[in-house]
Amino acid sequence: MHSILITLLILLSSANAENEKINLKNKIISEDQIKSDKAKVRKYDDWIVVVHSSNPRSRISPAELRRFLLKDKIFWANNLRAVPLMLETSHELFNDLSLLFFKFSKNQYPRYWIEQKFTKGQTKPKESDSKTIIQLIGILKGGIAVIPKNDWNRLERLSVKSLDIINNDS
Repeated sequence: MHSILITLLILLSSANAENEKINLKNKIISEDQIKSDKAKVRKYDDWIVVVHSSNPRSRISPAELRRFLLKDKIFWANNLRAVPLMLETSHELFNDLSLLFFKFSKNQYPRYWIEQKFTKGQTKPKESDSKTIIQLIGILKGGIAVIPKNDWNRLERLSVKSLDIINNDS
């Protein structure tokens, strides 16, 4: 009986190890793919970080922005709850946004939030078009989102402002 238990434990641990290898394979993007994708991606200057006009901030780093959007940071410095909003994943530029700000592709975005749901109980940010995002942030004092600069330039912007992205990578 003891040897059967040991055999079962060995089989289970090898199956778990194989599953972990498969999961890692699915999660990790190769360095070459990241470099290739980054070459095609729009730069920070092509994006606008949108917040409510009452937000005292004027600048944000890409790392801090990422933490807000991925709900790793949930409060602004004044203890106001951050409310990240996301461009629709169907938007033609969403993959560019995801690669630049999250460091993973559009296809990995849903998987990321499934994992967050099961490990941390987090749900993904509400998704919408740029116009609706701007309208919502005009109401939500803790709101934060990233939209294409072209959309920012053509839309009416009441009670919102943009934050400069401090890029220390240059």
